[in-house]
Amino acid sequence: MKRWEDDAWEKSMSIKIDFSNVIVENVGENTGLSVSEINDLGEKASQIHEQLNYEREKGKLGFYELPYRESSVKEIREVAERIRGEFKNLVVLGIGGSALGTIAIKNALENPFSDSNTTKVFVADNVDPHYFGSLLESINIEETCFLVISKSGTTAETMSQFMVVHEMIKNAGRENSISRQLIAITDPEKGCLREIALQENYTTLTIPPSVGGRFSVLSPVGLLPSAVMGIDIDEMLAGARFMDSRCSSHQLWQNPAYTLGSVYYLADTMKRQNILVFMPYSNGLYGIADWLRQLIAESLGKRKSLDGKDVFVGPTPVKSLGTTDQHSQLQLYMEGPFNKIITFFRVETFSKKVPIPNEFPDIDALNYLGGKSLNDLINAEQKATAIALAKNGRPNITISVPEINPFTIGQLFFLFEVMTVYVGALYNINPLDQPGVEESKKNTYAIMGRKGYEERAKEIKNELSGNPNFVV
Repeated sequence: MKRWEDDAWEKSMSIKIDFSNVIVENVGENTGLSVSEINDLGEKASQIHEQLNYEREKGKLGFYELPYRESSVKEIREVAERIRGEFKNLVVLGIGGSALGTIAIKNALENPFSDSNTTKVFVADNVDPHYFGSLLESINIEETCFLVISKSGTTAETMSQFMVVHEMIKNAGRENSISRQLIAITDPEKGCLREIALQENYTTLTIPPSVGGRFSVLSPVGLLPSAVMGIDIDEMLAGARFMDSRCSSHQLWQNPAYTLGSVYYLADTMKRQNILVFMPYSNGLYGIADWLRQLIAESLGKRKSLDGKDVFVGPTPVKSLGTTDQHSQLQLYMEGPFNKIITFFRVETFSKKVPIPNEFPDIDALNYLGGKSLNDLINAEQKATAIALAKNGRPNITISVPEINPFTIGQLFFLFEVMTVYVGALYNINPLDQPGVEESKKNTYAIMGRKGYEERAKEIKNELSGNPNFVV
C-alpha cells in the first residue's frame, strides 16, 4: 500500500487554513470582515458551485480532470524513464504556465544543493540572451534532452529557444539526434510544434485542449519534469484528488477553495484590499508564490465582465519570503497603506532539523536561542508576524502545510486552481482567457517582421515617430 492510500496518513497531511486574523474581532472594523459578511456569499457560492460542476461535466474546465488521467501518467512515466536512462540533463523550454509549475515543484521537492548523479532538470523560462546563452554553455549538448512546451506552437520565446537548440543538435551531427534529443508537449492535433514534431518524429505528449497553460501543472507539462527528477507524481495527483474531494461541497466553511476565494473577493470589493501578498515561511514554497502570481494575475485581471461591461477588476498578487522579507517588506505591510491581505504559508514539520547550540550562555541577547532550533525560530517568527499584523489592523491568513511532500504540493495546486475559477465567477469575468496580453504579442510579431503584421508595423512606426521624446 502506498502511504497516500492510507486514510489516516491522508488526514494527517491535510492542509489547514486559519482565517482568524481576517475577522473583525481580531483586526478591527475598518479592515476586518465579519462572519456574517462571509456567510452572505453562501447562496452565491452554491450557485457558482452548480455552474462549475456543469462546466466540468461539459469538459470546459479540463484542469479538474487532470488528477484522474491514469493512462497519461503511465505514458509520462515511460518517457521519464527513457530520459533518465539516456541523458544527464533535461532542459525545459517554456514560459509562463509552461515553466512556473515545474519551477515550483523543483524548488519544493528537490534538494537545492544536491549534486546527485540523476538527470538534472533546468528550466529555461526567459529569452534573456546572457541567461539562456550561459545555460547552453554550461551543459554538454549531446548529453542533454530538450523538452519543448508550447500549446499553440507559436510562443515566440519558447520557439526561438527551440530553434536555437535545434540547430545546435543538428550541427552536432549524431545520427537520429533530433528525434532522440527533442520531446514536445503541445496541442494534440494542431499548431506549428505539432507539425514539426510529426515531420521529425519527436516523442510527444499532449496538453488537453480544455486546459490552459496556467492550469496545466498537473498535466504532462509539470508531471514529466517531476518524474525525471524522481518525484512521486502518483502521490502528487493523489493530493490533488484529496483536495478535489474537500472542494466538493457547495457550502462555505466546508469548501476551503470557496472560503478562501470569498475572503479575497470581499477584501477587495468591501475593504479595498486589492493586493494579495503570498508569504511562505519556507524557501521550498517560494516557487508556489511565484506560480500563484501568474495564476491569479492572468486569470482575474480583466477589463470586461461576462456581459461585456467595463469592470477593470482583479487583485494584484505579490510574492514575499519569510523570514527574509521581514527585513525588507514587513515595514510596508505593517505601517503602509491598508490595501493588502497577507497569506502566510507555514510548514509544521520540515524535512531537516537544525539545532541551535548554546554557544554564548552569558549573553542574554543570544542565550535564549540556545537549545532551540531553526525550525522553532522560523515558525515562531511567522506566528509573531501574524499576531503583530493583526494587532495593527492588517488582515492575514495562515495556510498550514503539515510537511512539504508531493501530496501536499498537489493539494496546494488544486486548491488555488479551484479558488481562482470560483473568484472569477464572483467577479463575473472569464478566468480562462487573457485578452490583455494579445496586443503585446501582436506588437512583437510586427516589430520582429512576422508575415501578416506589416500594417501593424507601420502603425507602430508612425505612433513612435509622433510621440514626444522624453529620454534623458
